[in-house]
Order: sequence, then C-alpha cells, then structure tokens
Amino acid sequence: LGGALGGLLGAWMTSGQFRPVPQILLELPPAEQQKLYDEAIGILRHLDWTDVAQLIRLVMAN
Repeated sequence: LGGALGGLLGAWMTSGQFRPVPQILLELPPAEQQKLYDEAIGILRHLDWTDVAQLIRLVMAN
C-alpha cells in the first residue's frame, strides 16, 4: 500500500515536467542535432559489435 501511494504521489508531483526523448531531440536546434549525431556516431564507430542485440547489450552495460 505504501509503495502504491508513494508512486501515485510521485507521479502527481512530476506530472508535466518530463517530455519524451524524441520530442526533446526534435526541438534541438539543427546545429545541436548534428553535434549529437556526430558524437554518437563517433562512439558507435569504436565499439566492437556484430548485431543490434549485441550493441544494445554493450550500451546498456556501460
């Protein structure tokens, strides 16, 4: 009961304060989007991965 009540209270207190990541990314200025893309590609290029499942494991572990 306490966990459920705490969860409801937390949801109520933070409602409207968080936005989905895709929305935030789309709202970035084009220069910031490009900078983020370049940095992400630079990181992915140096990871040793063979398929998407392995890439996800590598990213989640780090």
